[in-house]
Amino acid sequence: MFLEEAFMTQDSNLEGLKKTVMVSKSQEELQIGMQRVHDWTHMYHLADGRRNLIEWLPGDKKASVLEVGSECGALTGMLSEKYGAVTALEISPEKAEIAKIRLADRENINWLIGGLEQIGEEKFDLIFSIGSLPLAEEYLKLAGESEKKKGEAGRDPYISMLKKLNGLMANGGRLILA
Repeated sequence: MFLEEAFMTQDSNLEGLKKTVMVSKSQEELQIGMQRVHDWTHMYHLADGRRNLIEWLPGDKKASVLEVGSECGALTGMLSEKYGAVTALEISPEKAEIAKIRLADRENINWLIGGLEQIGEEKFDLIFSIGSLPLAEEYLKLAGESEKKKGEAGRDPYISMLKKLNGLMANGGRLILA
């Protein structure tokens, strides 16, 4: 398959994204190709325009980072450039596979697939939850912490997820939400 054909595909599914990433030989080639794509799915998941959400933050090669909702790696790559160790958590195995292919050359990324139960007891200097808060109930459900337990009416999955993320922060750590 030619690179241009992969970029021009209007697939709005993950298989189309995977094809695009697989035929790109580098991140630079991927971004050049992305300049010709105008469908939302490709732009959201693969274009580097979303970097402005985090490029203003100072980097620290000693810092550990948790990215909750890494999706197809649109921000994960930049996080791995700026910080020493990145743990990328994604609930979708398909999106995680695309991110792993896309960022296969990055040695400082630890990929986790599933809910918040995957994290364990590790503490992080920075936690990024960009676009994942609406999926709070799913992240908690996978962690066995469903908010719909009998006798606990009124519990809010968003508050529960934020409390869980707060518990994963190192002393002096920061939580970045968008």
